Amino acid sequence: MNSTAEKVGWTTEPGGRGTVGLLWSCFATIFLCTWSAVHPNLPALSDSPWKTFRRKIGYMLFCIVAPEWTATNALEDFRVVNMFKRKYKLRHPVSKRRWSLKHYYFLEMGGYVIQTDQMHRIRIDSLVLIELIRDGIIEAPELEDEDIDDRSKANWFTKFIALLQVTYFIAQLLARAIDQLPITTLELFTLGIVFCALVTYASFWQKPFDVNRPVVLRPPNAHEGGRHHDSLKDVGRTHLLQSPYANGYITWLLSLLVFVPFGAVHMIGWNFSFPSAAERWLWRAASVFCMAAPMPILALTDYLERHPGPKYADWVLGVGTTLYIVVRAYLCVEMLVGLRAVPAGVYRTVDWTEYFPAFG
Repeated sequence: MNSTAEKVGWTTEPGGRGTVGLLWSCFATIFLCTWSAVHPNLPALSDSPWKTFRRKIGYMLFCIVAPEWTATNALEDFRVVNMFKRKYKLRHPVSKRRWSLKHYYFLEMGGYVIQTDQMHRIRIDSLVLIELIRDGIIEAPELEDEDIDDRSKANWFTKFIALLQVTYFIAQLLARAIDQLPITTLELFTLGIVFCALVTYASFWQKPFDVNRPVVLRPPNAHEGGRHHDSLKDVGRTHLLQSPYANGYITWLLSLLVFVPFGAVHMIGWNFSFPSAAERWLWRAASVFCMAAPMPILALTDYLERHPGPKYADWVLGVGTTLYIVVRAYLCVEMLVGLRAVPAGVYRTVDWTEYFPAFG
C-alpha cells in the first residue's frame, strides 16, 4: 500500500491534508475512544475526587499504551457478570423481577457498601455479599435499572461523537486503501486502539459509567449472621484491571480473540515505507511480538498463580513482561518519529465524489 516514491516530512494543510490534520484526526480518535470506553469501578470510600480523577487518567493512558489488555479485561468482566446472573438469579424484593445484567455489573464494580455501625461503612467481596443477600441476612437492595441509570454518568453525547469520529476514521482508511493511497503507522496504531475500544464498548454496554457514590445496605443481623462476620472484610475498592474470578483457560481464549487481531493490525504495515530499513525491521519484529507474546505471558502467569514454581519462572515472566512494555513503547515512539519521512501520497486526500457523486 505504501510506495517507496518521494518522501516528505512536515506538510502544511493547504492543497490537501497536512501533518496537523493527520495528527488531529488520530489523536482525537484515540482520546474519544479511550476516555469514553473505560468504565471505572467505584472508588474507595476514602478516595478524594482528585485521586479518583487521577486514577481515571491513569486508566486512559494504560488504554493507549496497552489497549488489548483493557479490552481483554472488559471481556473477562462480561464473562464474570454473566456467570453471576446465570448462577445466583437474585430478585428485586418488591417487583420480584430477576436482576438484570446491569444490577450484577453494579454489584461487581463495588456499588454496594454495608453500614456496620453509625460511623463505619465497608465494601465486601461480591460473592460474600451475594451469599448474605440469598440467605436473607442482608435485605436485597430496592434498586431498579432506572435507579442505576440515574447514578451512572453515561454521556451519550460524548459516545455519539466518539462513534461519529470512529466511523469517519475507518471510512477514511477504507477509502485510502481502495484508492491505493498510503497510510501511516500512526493511523495503524490508532486503528488498533479503535478495535480494542469497540470490544470494550460492547463488553461494558450494560455497565454503569463513572459512578462515584455507592448504595448503602443495612448490616447483617448479629444473631443470624454470626457465621458470616469473619467474611466481612473491607476490600476497599474493586480493581478494574484485575478480576478475582478469572478462569485461566477461558481468559486465555478470550485473550486470543483480542491479541491476535490487534497484532494483525500492526502487521498491515509490514511492507510500509519507513524512514530507514532498521525501523522497518523493528516494526515487523514488534508487530509479531505483540501478536505472539501475550499468550505465553498469560499462560505462565496463570500457571504460577495455581502452581508456585521456581524463581527462574518468575524471572522469565518478568523479562517477558518488560520486553512487551519496551516493544509497545517503541511502537508509540515510531508512529510519531516515522512521520519525518513518509511517502508524499500520505497527504493526498480521498476524492469522495467517487463514492458520493454530486447531483445537479
